[in-house]
Amino acid sequence: MRNHGDNQVPPADDQNLTIRISRLVDFWNALSCCENAGGTSWDVLEFSERQVTEKLERRTPQDIVSAERLTAKAVYLYRFGTD
Repeated sequence: MRNHGDNQVPPADDQNLTIRISRLVDFWNALSCCENAGGTSWDVLEFSERQVTEKLERRTPQDIVSAERLTAKAVYLYRFGTD
């Protein structure tokens, strides 16, 4: 893992990035099938999803790390809410 400032960025090989992107896409697809927004609102989750999509389209290791962090935050908000 290379250190870029405070960000730990895993080595970038295409297969690794493809797997990580696939996991993120699978999560967001599954979340969109849920009937409720958990402890937050759909507006918050949809905003996060748009940010993640923008990061994934760039396909850089740094953007994938950012997308994973945004997704982790969305999971937290879904589970525990915005308060």
